[in-house]
Amino acid sequence: MPRYLVTLIGRSRQDMHALVTRHHVTVLDHGSRLLQDGRFQVKAFVEEEGQVAALRAAGYEVVRQVDAEALGRQCQLEVGRGDRYRADAPNRYNTLDTPPKDTLDEA
Repeated sequence: MPRYLVTLIGRSRQDMHALVTRHHVTVLDHGSRLLQDGRFQVKAFVEEEGQVAALRAAGYEVVRQVDAEALGRQCQLEVGRGDRYRADAPNRYNTLDTPPKDTLDEA
């Protein structure tokens, strides 16, 4: 199920409170910002397109920032695989007693 990071803009503090109590939106930082035009803005996670449509129908402005689910999968590809601390791993050492050869003083 897609999960989106969005910016939600509502008309009042009551609208911001309703995001959590009525619409069950995961709000980040649990704080809203007052915009110059008197509306309120908050960053949040929404679970699917249906929730985005429901929020728009309720009068919120929804600005999608990023598909957090896809970004998470992409970041997981950057994570190494296997046990990098095993004794035979290249360029690794397990104890302070055996530092890499390039750190030893050659006297």
